[in-house]
Amino acid sequence: MNSSRLPLLVLFLASVAWSQDYRGRVQGVITDPSSAAVANVTVTLLNANTKTASSRVTDEAGRYLFDFVEPGTYTLTAEGAGFGRFIQENVQVLVRSDLTVNASLRLGDVVQTVTVGETAVECSSTPRHCHRPSTARC
Repeated sequence: MNSSRLPLLVLFLASVAWSQDYRGRVQGVITDPSSAAVANVTVTLLNANTKTASSRVTDEAGRYLFDFVEPGTYTLTAEGAGFGRFIQENVQVLVRSDLTVNASLRLGDVVQTVTVGETAVECSSTPRHCHRPSTARC
């Protein structure tokens, strides 16, 4: 084989291999209530099935990028100093998909975020002081 054609062959094979990648991509921009970009926000992508998480930090333009994401269902969380937490559940990454999830963070401190799927129950340390609906248990 002619040695001058070898680099072209390598480049061609690399592009073919790259184009056959099945993984997806999740990207977006994080802004504040005035639509200004927010830098240094930690964005986490959590796979709902495997519980595997990856984190990125937004750049000066508020951008983040998760490349080579396995297909599946994810929860995307964004947290930054002086802002409340943003959570987007059921982010569906399909084969070779390119998703954009933009978030607008609210002003405030991140204290705690709870996702509730059942009726709220207020309990003290002893069961007899439980204030609850008749269907809930402490």
